Amino acid sequence: VSDSTGGNVAYSATFNFNPIRGQHEEDIYHVRVAPTPVLTLLSAASRLTHAGTGTFDVSMPLSGISGVEDRSSGTYNAVFTFDGTVTSGQVTVLSGTATVGAILFSGNTMTAQLTGVTSAEVVTLRVQNINGDGQQHGDVPFGFLTADVNGNRIVDRPDLQQLQADRGQPVTASNFRDDINLSGIVDRPDVQSVHTNRGHSIP
Repeated sequence: VSDSTGGNVAYSATFNFNPIRGQHEEDIYHVRVAPTPVLTLLSAASRLTHAGTGTFDVSMPLSGISGVEDRSSGTYNAVFTFDGTVTSGQVTVLSGTATVGAILFSGNTMTAQLTGVTSAEVVTLRVQNINGDGQQHGDVPFGFLTADVNGNRIVDRPDLQQLQADRGQPVTASNFRDDINLSGIVDRPDVQSVHTNRGHSIP
């Protein structure tokens, strides 16, 4: 028995037999269980941990111009948040240089670990087959530009000026982008990173 509505549908059939002939009545029920609701992708972010200070996210818009991850790491974490609990899903690279490693699930979030990411590129990640639904949930662009602390898509003088102003400060939610090397403090190596990457940009 099947139904195309996707809702909860109960079916019943009753067969009446002649009890004199030793026959009996038999009721058969077929119940269609409602399919798992299709989740909606609400947001995406690049998440990294800074030594001794905590974990901070760089927001990545779901479409259009990407956000900019300016911090440098061997492994990046692409975090996708949905409107319900997610227990399985897939992330694939549509464009750019990156390799998807482990995919972790916690509550409403799915986190894909990325390695082999190069600076000055936009990596587009396809999110699909969430909770086995077989559907695509978005092609999300992630921008990577090391030392672009102000997120204007080019490493230039304002980035250097910002680091010089914040140098020596511990990392907080308001200045974590300055901690390019994730050391937990804005220091000389961060300033040097701006010099090294100056002039690099992404579209």
